[in-house]
Amino acid sequence: MALRGPAFLIWLPAVVAAALCAGACTDRPSAPRIGYAVASGSGARDVAMLAGQMIGQRDALRGLDILRVSPKLGQSTYTGEVAIAEAIVADPGVVGAVGHMSSRSTLIAAPLYNEAGIPLVVPTSTSRKLREAGPWIFPMAPDDEAEGEFLVEFVVQSLGARRVTVFYLTADEYGLGLRDGVVAALRRRGLTAVDVAPVLADSNFTKLVGASLDRAVPDAVVVAGRSREAFGVIKALHERISGLPCVTGDAALLSAADVSARGASAPAVYAAAFWHPDLPGDQSRAFAVRCRTVAKFVPQGGDAMFYDGLMLLAQAVQEVGPSRPAVRRYLESLGSSRPPYQGITGPISFRPDRRVNLVMTRGTTAGTSIIVGHR
Repeated sequence: MALRGPAFLIWLPAVVAAALCAGACTDRPSAPRIGYAVASGSGARDVAMLAGQMIGQRDALRGLDILRVSPKLGQSTYTGEVAIAEAIVADPGVVGAVGHMSSRSTLIAAPLYNEAGIPLVVPTSTSRKLREAGPWIFPMAPDDEAEGEFLVEFVVQSLGARRVTVFYLTADEYGLGLRDGVVAALRRRGLTAVDVAPVLADSNFTKLVGASLDRAVPDAVVVAGRSREAFGVIKALHERISGLPCVTGDAALLSAADVSARGASAPAVYAAAFWHPDLPGDQSRAFAVRCRTVAKFVPQGGDAMFYDGLMLLAQAVQEVGPSRPAVRRYLESLGSSRPPYQGITGPISFRPDRRVNLVMTRGTTAGTSIIVGHR
Protein backbone atom coordinates (compact mmCIF):
# COMPACT_ATOMS: atom_id res chain seq x y z
CA MET A 1 0.00 0.00 0.00
CA ALA A 2 1.49 3.35 -1.01
CA LEU A 3 0.66 6.87 0.12
CA ARG A 4 0.25 9.34 -2.71
CA GLY A 5 -0.93 12.85 -1.96
CA PRO A 6 -3.72 12.94 0.61
CA ALA A 7 -5.12 9.48 -0.04
CA PHE A 8 -3.99 5.87 0.18
CA LEU A 9 -3.59 4.22 -3.22
CA ILE A 10 -3.98 0.46 -3.11
CA TRP A 11 -2.87 -1.31 -6.28
CA LEU A 12 -4.55 -4.52 -7.32
CA PRO A 13 -1.86 -6.18 -9.45
CA ALA A 14 -2.69 -6.86 -13.08
CA VAL A 15 -3.58 -10.48 -13.37
CA VAL A 16 -1.78 -10.68 -16.67
CA ALA A 17 1.12 -8.81 -18.19
CA ALA A 18 0.28 -7.95 -21.82
CA ALA A 19 -0.93 -4.43 -22.62
CA LEU A 20 -4.53 -3.84 -23.61
CA CYS A 21 -4.94 -2.53 -27.15
CA ALA A 22 -1.18 -2.79 -27.56
CA GLY A 23 0.05 0.00 -29.80
CA ALA A 24 -3.45 0.87 -31.02
CA CYS A 25 -4.54 3.46 -28.45
CA THR A 26 -2.44 6.58 -28.47
CA ASP A 27 -4.44 8.72 -26.01
CA ARG A 28 -3.94 6.33 -23.05
CA PRO A 29 -0.95 4.50 -21.59
CA SER A 30 -0.53 0.82 -22.48
CA ALA A 31 -1.70 -0.29 -19.02
CA PRO A 32 -5.09 1.39 -18.39
CA ARG A 33 -6.71 1.47 -15.00
CA ILE A 34 -10.17 1.75 -13.47
CA GLY A 35 -10.24 4.14 -10.54
CA TYR A 36 -12.19 2.78 -7.59
CA ALA A 37 -13.29 5.30 -4.95
CA VAL A 38 -14.14 3.50 -1.76
CA ALA A 39 -14.32 4.70 1.85
CA SER A 40 -12.30 3.12 4.62
CA GLY A 41 -14.10 0.29 6.35
CA SER A 42 -16.60 -0.20 3.54
CA GLY A 43 -17.61 -3.71 2.55
CA ALA A 44 -17.46 -2.55 -1.07
CA ARG A 45 -13.66 -2.71 -0.86
CA ASP A 46 -13.75 -6.50 -1.08
CA VAL A 47 -15.53 -6.62 -4.42
CA ALA A 48 -12.50 -5.11 -6.16
CA MET A 49 -10.60 -8.36 -5.67
CA LEU A 50 -13.50 -10.36 -7.11
CA ALA A 51 -13.86 -8.00 -10.06
CA GLY A 52 -10.11 -8.15 -10.68
CA GLN A 53 -10.26 -11.93 -10.83
CA MET A 54 -13.09 -11.84 -13.37
CA ILE A 55 -11.31 -9.23 -15.49
CA GLY A 56 -8.20 -11.39 -15.46
CA GLN A 57 -10.11 -14.24 -17.11
CA ARG A 58 -10.73 -12.17 -20.26
CA ASP A 59 -7.95 -12.28 -22.83
CA ALA A 60 -9.18 -8.98 -24.30
CA LEU A 61 -8.54 -7.21 -21.00
CA ARG A 62 -4.97 -8.28 -20.40
CA GLY A 63 -3.16 -5.56 -18.47
CA LEU A 64 -6.25 -3.77 -17.13
CA ASP A 65 -5.76 -2.82 -13.47
CA ILE A 66 -8.09 -1.57 -10.75
CA LEU A 67 -6.68 1.34 -8.77
CA ARG A 68 -8.41 1.34 -5.39
CA VAL A 69 -8.23 4.60 -3.44
CA SER A 70 -9.33 5.05 0.18
CA PRO A 71 -9.16 8.19 2.33
CA LYS A 72 -6.29 8.89 4.64
CA LEU A 73 -6.95 7.94 8.25
CA GLY A 74 -8.30 10.85 10.28
CA GLN A 75 -9.76 12.78 7.37
CA SER A 76 -13.36 13.92 7.58
CA THR A 77 -15.78 12.06 5.34
CA TYR A 78 -16.09 14.72 2.65
CA THR A 79 -12.47 15.91 2.76
CA GLY A 80 -11.50 12.28 2.28
CA GLU A 81 -13.85 11.86 -0.67
CA VAL A 82 -12.35 14.91 -2.39
CA ALA A 83 -8.86 13.54 -1.73
CA ILE A 84 -9.90 10.26 -3.33
CA ALA A 85 -11.13 12.05 -6.45
CA GLU A 86 -7.96 14.15 -6.65
CA ALA A 87 -5.80 11.02 -6.51
CA ILE A 88 -7.83 9.26 -9.20
CA VAL A 89 -7.92 12.15 -11.68
CA ALA A 90 -4.18 12.76 -11.19
CA ASP A 91 -3.41 9.30 -12.60
CA PRO A 92 -3.06 9.53 -16.40
CA GLY A 93 -3.79 5.82 -16.82
CA VAL A 94 -7.33 6.02 -15.44
CA VAL A 95 -9.91 5.61 -18.22
CA GLY A 96 -12.97 5.55 -15.94
CA ALA A 97 -13.86 5.47 -12.27
CA VAL A 98 -16.41 3.91 -9.92
CA GLY A 99 -17.67 5.70 -6.78
CA HIS A 100 -18.34 7.56 -4.49
CA MET A 101 -20.04 6.27 -1.36
CA SER A 102 -22.90 8.77 -0.89
CA SER A 103 -24.91 11.38 -2.75
CA ARG A 104 -23.22 14.29 -1.02
CA SER A 105 -19.68 13.00 -1.51
CA THR A 106 -20.40 12.27 -5.17
CA LEU A 107 -21.82 15.74 -5.77
CA ILE A 108 -18.76 17.29 -4.11
CA ALA A 109 -16.34 15.17 -6.14
CA ALA A 110 -18.18 15.37 -9.49
CA PRO A 111 -16.56 18.63 -10.70
CA LEU A 112 -13.12 17.05 -10.54
CA TYR A 113 -14.15 14.19 -12.85
CA ASN A 114 -15.91 16.57 -15.23
CA GLU A 115 -12.87 18.83 -15.44
CA ALA A 116 -10.55 15.86 -16.04
CA GLY A 117 -12.89 14.27 -18.58
CA ILE A 118 -13.08 10.95 -16.72
CA PRO A 119 -16.33 8.94 -16.83
CA LEU A 120 -17.56 8.32 -13.28
CA VAL A 121 -20.00 5.45 -12.76
CA VAL A 122 -21.87 6.10 -9.49
CA PRO A 123 -23.24 2.84 -8.02
CA THR A 124 -25.39 3.73 -5.00
CA SER A 125 -25.95 7.49 -4.78
CA THR A 126 -29.63 8.33 -5.27
CA SER A 127 -29.89 12.12 -5.27
CA ARG A 128 -31.79 13.41 -8.30
CA LYS A 129 -29.26 16.28 -8.35
CA LEU A 130 -26.87 13.81 -9.97
CA ARG A 131 -28.92 14.17 -13.17
CA GLU A 132 -27.34 17.61 -13.53
CA ALA A 133 -23.93 16.77 -12.08
CA GLY A 134 -22.20 16.94 -15.45
CA PRO A 135 -21.69 15.05 -18.71
CA TRP A 136 -19.11 12.66 -17.27
CA ILE A 137 -21.25 11.48 -14.33
CA PHE A 138 -23.32 8.29 -14.75
CA PRO A 139 -25.53 7.33 -11.76
CA MET A 140 -26.50 3.64 -11.75
CA ALA A 141 -28.99 3.57 -8.87
CA PRO A 142 -32.64 4.57 -9.13
CA ASP A 143 -32.83 8.17 -7.93
CA ASP A 144 -34.75 9.28 -4.85
CA GLU A 145 -37.83 10.02 -6.92
CA ALA A 146 -37.94 6.48 -8.33
CA GLU A 147 -37.12 4.93 -4.95
CA GLY A 148 -39.79 7.02 -3.24
CA GLU A 149 -42.32 5.71 -5.76
CA PHE A 150 -41.18 2.14 -5.09
CA LEU A 151 -41.52 2.55 -1.32
CA VAL A 152 -44.95 4.17 -1.49
CA GLU A 153 -46.26 1.59 -3.96
CA PHE A 154 -45.32 -1.11 -1.45
CA VAL A 155 -46.73 0.78 1.54
CA VAL A 156 -50.05 1.47 -0.17
CA GLN A 157 -50.52 -1.67 -2.28
CA SER A 158 -48.92 -4.37 -0.14
CA LEU A 159 -49.44 -2.99 3.37
CA GLY A 160 -52.73 -1.24 2.65
CA ALA A 161 -51.64 1.89 4.52
CA ARG A 162 -53.30 5.25 4.02
CA ARG A 163 -51.86 7.17 6.98
CA VAL A 164 -48.10 7.36 6.58
CA THR A 165 -45.49 9.10 8.74
CA VAL A 166 -42.10 9.93 7.22
CA PHE A 167 -38.94 10.26 9.32
CA TYR A 168 -36.00 11.64 7.35
CA LEU A 169 -32.33 12.32 7.94
CA THR A 170 -32.07 16.09 7.76
CA ALA A 171 -29.10 18.08 6.40
CA ASP A 172 -28.30 15.14 4.12
CA GLU A 173 -28.98 14.85 0.39
CA TYR A 174 -30.05 11.24 0.74
CA GLY A 175 -32.60 11.86 3.49
CA LEU A 176 -33.94 15.09 2.01
CA GLY A 177 -34.25 13.65 -1.47
CA LEU A 178 -35.94 10.43 -0.40
CA ARG A 179 -38.32 12.38 1.84
CA ASP A 180 -39.36 14.47 -1.14
CA GLY A 181 -39.70 11.37 -3.32
CA VAL A 182 -41.97 9.66 -0.77
CA VAL A 183 -44.13 12.75 -0.18
CA ALA A 184 -44.53 13.29 -3.93
CA ALA A 185 -45.48 9.63 -4.51
CA LEU A 186 -48.11 9.84 -1.76
CA ARG A 187 -49.49 13.02 -3.32
CA ARG A 188 -49.84 11.32 -6.71
CA ARG A 189 -52.16 8.85 -4.99
CA GLY A 190 -54.24 11.55 -3.34
CA LEU A 191 -52.59 10.97 0.05
CA THR A 192 -50.75 13.31 2.42
CA ALA A 193 -48.18 12.22 4.99
CA VAL A 194 -49.77 12.58 8.43
CA ASP A 195 -46.40 13.67 9.83
CA VAL A 196 -42.96 14.46 8.38
CA ALA A 197 -40.30 14.50 11.09
CA PRO A 198 -36.55 15.27 10.80
CA VAL A 199 -34.01 13.12 12.64
CA LEU A 200 -30.27 13.11 13.19
CA ALA A 201 -27.93 10.24 14.06
CA ASP A 202 -27.71 11.48 17.66
CA SER A 203 -31.41 12.34 18.09
CA ASN A 204 -33.31 11.41 21.23
CA PHE A 205 -35.42 8.91 19.33
CA THR A 206 -37.77 8.13 22.20
CA LYS A 207 -38.69 11.79 22.58
CA LEU A 208 -38.80 12.48 18.85
CA VAL A 209 -40.96 9.46 18.01
CA GLY A 210 -43.24 10.13 20.97
CA ALA A 211 -43.86 13.68 19.78
CA SER A 212 -44.66 12.44 16.28
CA LEU A 213 -47.14 9.87 17.56
CA ASP A 214 -48.79 12.54 19.69
CA ARG A 215 -49.37 14.54 16.52
CA ALA A 216 -50.69 11.61 14.47
CA VAL A 217 -50.79 7.80 14.63
CA PRO A 218 -49.96 6.26 11.23
CA ASP A 219 -50.77 2.94 9.59
CA ALA A 220 -47.13 2.63 8.48
CA VAL A 221 -43.85 4.50 8.81
CA VAL A 222 -41.22 5.26 6.17
CA VAL A 223 -37.68 6.02 7.38
CA ALA A 224 -35.55 7.96 4.90
CA GLY A 225 -32.29 7.57 6.78
CA ARG A 226 -29.30 5.36 7.31
CA SER A 227 -28.90 2.39 9.64
CA ARG A 228 -28.42 4.30 12.89
CA GLU A 229 -31.43 6.54 12.39
CA ALA A 230 -33.59 3.67 11.14
CA PHE A 231 -32.80 1.47 14.12
CA GLY A 232 -33.37 4.33 16.55
CA VAL A 233 -36.74 5.23 15.06
CA ILE A 234 -37.96 1.63 14.74
CA LYS A 235 -36.91 0.70 18.27
CA ALA A 236 -38.68 3.76 19.72
CA LEU A 237 -41.79 3.04 17.67
CA HIS A 238 -41.89 -0.55 18.93
CA GLU A 239 -41.79 0.69 22.50
CA ARG A 240 -44.96 2.69 21.85
CA ILE A 241 -46.92 0.65 19.27
CA SER A 242 -46.14 -3.02 18.80
CA GLY A 243 -46.57 -4.30 15.24
CA LEU A 244 -46.54 -0.97 13.41
CA PRO A 245 -44.96 -1.73 9.99
CA CYS A 246 -41.81 0.23 9.14
CA VAL A 247 -40.26 0.61 5.70
CA THR A 248 -36.76 1.96 5.07
CA GLY A 249 -34.78 3.08 2.06
CA ASP A 250 -31.71 1.39 0.63
CA ALA A 251 -29.21 3.04 3.01
CA ALA A 252 -30.62 1.42 6.16
CA LEU A 253 -28.91 -1.96 6.57
CA LEU A 254 -30.44 -3.51 9.69
CA SER A 255 -28.70 -6.69 10.77
CA ALA A 256 -30.30 -9.81 12.20
CA ALA A 257 -28.98 -8.71 15.60
CA ASP A 258 -30.82 -5.39 15.23
CA VAL A 259 -34.06 -7.19 14.46
CA SER A 260 -33.57 -9.62 17.34
CA ALA A 261 -32.86 -6.75 19.74
CA ARG A 262 -36.38 -5.47 19.24
CA GLY A 263 -37.86 -8.65 20.72
CA ALA A 264 -40.31 -11.31 19.60
CA SER A 265 -43.17 -8.84 19.12
CA ALA A 266 -41.12 -6.43 17.02
CA PRO A 267 -42.96 -4.60 14.26
CA ALA A 268 -42.63 -5.74 10.70
CA VAL A 269 -39.51 -4.18 9.17
CA TYR A 270 -39.09 -3.86 5.41
CA ALA A 271 -36.18 -2.39 3.48
CA ALA A 272 -35.64 -1.51 -0.16
CA ALA A 273 -32.43 -2.91 -1.65
CA PHE A 274 -30.64 -2.75 -4.99
CA TRP A 275 -29.97 -6.50 -4.88
CA HIS A 276 -30.29 -9.53 -2.62
CA PRO A 277 -28.21 -12.75 -2.48
CA ASP A 278 -31.34 -14.85 -3.02
CA LEU A 279 -32.22 -13.29 -6.37
CA PRO A 280 -32.37 -15.75 -9.27
CA GLY A 281 -29.89 -15.76 -12.14
CA ASP A 282 -26.60 -17.55 -12.66
CA GLN A 283 -24.48 -14.38 -12.42
CA SER A 284 -26.17 -13.24 -9.24
CA ARG A 285 -25.89 -16.61 -7.52
CA ALA A 286 -22.25 -17.00 -8.57
CA PHE A 287 -21.41 -13.57 -7.17
CA ALA A 288 -23.06 -14.36 -3.84
CA VAL A 289 -21.16 -17.66 -3.59
CA ARG A 290 -17.81 -16.06 -4.45
CA CYS A 291 -18.33 -13.34 -1.85
CA ARG A 292 -18.92 -15.93 0.85
CA THR A 293 -16.28 -18.46 -0.16
CA VAL A 294 -13.48 -16.34 -1.63
CA ALA A 295 -13.80 -12.92 0.01
CA LYS A 296 -15.37 -14.30 3.22
CA PHE A 297 -18.19 -11.79 3.62
CA VAL A 298 -21.95 -11.73 3.14
CA PRO A 299 -22.69 -9.28 0.30
CA GLN A 300 -25.19 -6.45 0.55
CA GLY A 301 -26.96 -4.63 -2.26
CA GLY A 302 -24.34 -1.90 -2.38
CA ASP A 303 -21.55 -4.45 -2.82
CA ALA A 304 -23.32 -5.86 -5.86
CA MET A 305 -23.78 -2.38 -7.31
CA PHE A 306 -20.08 -1.54 -6.93
CA TYR A 307 -19.15 -4.86 -8.51
CA ASP A 308 -21.47 -4.15 -11.44
CA GLY A 309 -19.92 -0.70 -11.83
CA LEU A 310 -16.42 -2.16 -12.07
CA MET A 311 -17.44 -4.88 -14.51
CA LEU A 312 -19.42 -2.38 -16.59
CA LEU A 313 -16.34 -0.21 -17.10
CA ALA A 314 -14.26 -3.30 -17.89
CA GLN A 315 -16.82 -4.25 -20.54
CA ALA A 316 -16.68 -0.73 -21.96
CA VAL A 317 -12.89 -0.92 -22.26
CA GLN A 318 -13.16 -4.35 -23.86
CA GLU A 319 -15.61 -3.10 -26.49
CA VAL A 320 -14.32 0.39 -27.30
CA GLY A 321 -10.75 0.48 -25.98
CA PRO A 322 -9.03 2.44 -23.19
CA SER A 323 -10.12 5.91 -24.27
CA ARG A 324 -12.00 8.16 -21.87
CA PRO A 325 -14.20 9.75 -24.57
CA ALA A 326 -14.95 6.34 -26.10
CA VAL A 327 -15.90 4.91 -22.71
CA ARG A 328 -18.20 7.88 -22.12
CA ARG A 329 -19.90 7.34 -25.47
CA TYR A 330 -20.30 3.65 -24.67
CA LEU A 331 -22.06 4.43 -21.39
CA GLU A 332 -24.32 6.96 -23.10
CA SER A 333 -25.29 4.40 -25.74
CA LEU A 334 -26.59 1.76 -23.31
CA GLY A 335 -30.31 1.27 -23.75
CA SER A 336 -30.37 3.07 -27.11
CA SER A 337 -27.88 2.06 -29.82
CA ARG A 338 -26.62 -0.70 -27.53
CA PRO A 339 -28.71 -2.96 -25.29
CA PRO A 340 -28.49 -2.36 -21.53
CA TYR A 341 -25.53 -3.97 -19.80
CA GLN A 342 -26.69 -7.13 -18.04
CA GLY A 343 -25.32 -6.86 -14.53
CA ILE A 344 -25.97 -9.04 -11.52
CA THR A 345 -28.30 -6.32 -10.17
CA GLY A 346 -30.31 -6.26 -13.42
CA PRO A 347 -30.10 -4.45 -16.76
CA ILE A 348 -28.07 -1.23 -16.56
CA SER A 349 -28.47 1.86 -18.71
CA PHE A 350 -28.45 5.57 -18.04
CA ARG A 351 -31.62 6.56 -19.88
CA PRO A 352 -34.30 8.49 -17.96
CA ASP A 353 -36.83 5.73 -18.68
CA ARG A 354 -34.59 2.87 -17.56
CA ARG A 355 -35.89 -0.01 -15.50
CA VAL A 356 -35.91 0.45 -11.70
CA ASN A 357 -33.76 -2.30 -10.20
CA LEU A 358 -35.05 -2.56 -6.62
CA VAL A 359 -36.27 -5.34 -4.37
CA MET A 360 -38.21 -5.13 -1.12
CA THR A 361 -36.86 -7.26 1.69
CA ARG A 362 -38.17 -8.18 5.12
CA GLY A 363 -35.96 -8.34 8.18
CA THR A 364 -36.09 -11.39 10.45
CA THR A 365 -33.91 -12.67 13.25
CA ALA A 366 -32.29 -14.97 10.68
CA GLY A 367 -31.44 -12.19 8.24
CA THR A 368 -33.47 -10.79 5.36
CA SER A 369 -35.73 -12.34 2.75
CA ILE A 370 -37.13 -11.03 -0.52
CA ILE A 371 -40.83 -10.29 -0.61
CA VAL A 372 -41.13 -8.11 -3.72
CA GLY A 373 -38.89 -8.60 -6.75
CA HIS A 374 -37.53 -6.20 -9.33
CA ARG A 375 -40.08 -3.90 -10.86
